[in-house]
Amino acid sequence: MDFGNPPFRVRHETMTYPYAQPEPALFSSQAFDNWPASSPSSRSPNFLQTRCTVLEEELRVYMSRLREEQASKAIALGDVVRLREERTQLEDDLSRCTDANVEFARENEALRDAIADKEQLIAEEHNAHRHRSEEMEEEIILLKNQYNDLVMEESILRGEKYSVDELHCEEIKRRRASEKEVDRLERRVAELSDEVDEVTRKLEREKSRALRLQDQTRSLERDQADKEPLVDIGVAVRTRFLQQARKMVTGQQTSMRAIKSGNAAAHRANGLVDAAVFRVAQLAGRDMQDMARVFKDLYKVPPLQYGYGYRPKKYLEAIDCEATIRTTLSVRRELNSMPQRLQAMDQIDAISSKLIQNGGRLTADQFDRDTDVEWRLQRVKTLTDEIVEAARTMT
Repeated sequence: MDFGNPPFRVRHETMTYPYAQPEPALFSSQAFDNWPASSPSSRSPNFLQTRCTVLEEELRVYMSRLREEQASKAIALGDVVRLREERTQLEDDLSRCTDANVEFARENEALRDAIADKEQLIAEEHNAHRHRSEEMEEEIILLKNQYNDLVMEESILRGEKYSVDELHCEEIKRRRASEKEVDRLERRVAELSDEVDEVTRKLEREKSRALRLQDQTRSLERDQADKEPLVDIGVAVRTRFLQQARKMVTGQQTSMRAIKSGNAAAHRANGLVDAAVFRVAQLAGRDMQDMARVFKDLYKVPPLQYGYGYRPKKYLEAIDCEATIRTTLSVRRELNSMPQRLQAMDQIDAISSKLIQNGGRLTADQFDRDTDVEWRLQRVKTLTDEIVEAARTMT
């Protein structure tokens, strides 16, 4: 009688999976093993055939269950490997971003040092050229004096009475020598004048180059100042993602401080960072106009006019809280009746009214140090945190 393929031994490997796997159920055919061997029915062909059929069915069930478990384990292993690769890639991206920022700061510092060295070199060259010009002027004066002396000497020689032959010969010689010396001195004066002109032109070129380098340095500093808040926001958001993935990949607890920082960076208003987006990002056309209208509605001023020089810092922080509350309540309209919203808006109105009433009598620094403004701002921040937390618990 053919009982199908012979049974084979299955080796279980000890492996760790993110989910516990149930142990395979024992064959229920053990009841046949406990059947008395002396029983007449245990030796009948029908009994043996029935027992073989049950064993084959249970073996097929066992093998099917074993294959399903192996497939689920393979899928789990694939997910773990993929998550580890994604984590490695994100860590590499974060490292490259940090390295790029450090390299940018290093290049900026090197450029500043190069500009300082160049300015010092230009100053030294300028002093050397000026000293050389002074020496040339002194030499010209000396040559002029010598020329005058020669002319005077020539006049004296003319006035002296020598013998006609001696006077004539000597005068001709001295005149020729004087004419040669005068020609040489005139050529030397022309050469010195050309050298002075060349030095002057070189100084002008070096000054123009120094001005261009200063303009480039200021441009790089402005670009770095615009990108620094964007880099901080990007690092906070991506750190939040890595913290969320760490518990799934390694089983470790996440840092709630990093999670909260990432949530604030991604979902809360920040006028300084949002204004930097318009200076750094390549927005154009209708997108630019729409985003500028949104920015002005949230922060009370066009993006290109925004900055700490426009209004005091504490006032801008209060406007950030107001924008956060407005955007949060636009998503969760059921929170409009919260008493915290009315209290926060009252405090923000009080800060704005104080800024308007002062009418320029207080400087921005004096306004930021005002104790009443500081107390009201801290109250606004606390109420904003409560509103955001209430909206988060409803999701």
